[in-house]
Amino acid sequence: MKITREADYALRIIAMLADENRQIEQSDCRKNDIPYRFTLKILRKIVQAGIIKSYRGVNGGYVLNKKPSEITLKDVN
Repeated sequence: MKITREADYALRIIAMLADENRQIEQSDCRKNDIPYRFTLKILRKIVQAGIIKSYRGVNGGYVLNKKPSEITLKDVN
């Protein structure tokens, strides 16, 4: 099974959310060398899949919507 670049980046973002166990911002994804425009696209898809939640505004960001143990590769891909 081949993993696309998009799936790889999505897994990195989810792993970062699970590891840090806190709300992150889009700019935090630069730590994983993910291009900013690609980050926006991936975050939108992960939110639509119900894996993460997004919060708007000054204190906005992204948090996991599920427990890390409940997220499978199939959910991400």
